[in-house]
Amino acid sequence: MAIAACYHDIGLWTARTMDYLPPSVPPAMECLKARGLQHWAEEVSLLITEHHKLRPYTDTRYPLVEAFRQADLVDFSLGLVKFGLSRNYVREVKAQYPNAGFHKMLVRTALSWFVRHPFNPAPMMKW
Repeated sequence: MAIAACYHDIGLWTARTMDYLPPSVPPAMECLKARGLQHWAEEVSLLITEHHKLRPYTDTRYPLVEAFRQADLVDFSLGLVKFGLSRNYVREVKAQYPNAGFHKMLVRTALSWFVRHPFNPAPMMKW
């Protein structure tokens, strides 16, 4: 999960695209290969490619995928969505790991997308 967390959004910068999930996978795969962890490739790939699913991920072979999806949504929503976490815990985590302008960048990028593509959802969103 830690490797996926490091790479899950990296395609925003490396590929400079709103369709950043696919380009976020290869650097994570390189990291796994460099550490002899290729046997984690399928799960890490799913952690990255499915973390923006709107519906729960239900493949019971990979329970971390749903946990990661939920964690990312707590982060993305700035704690508005909590999945049972306490308000105090979310507040403590946000204080410990400030977003340093990341959410502002996301809003700017999303607004730019929606102005150009008003009838198309952002490409990284999945049903």
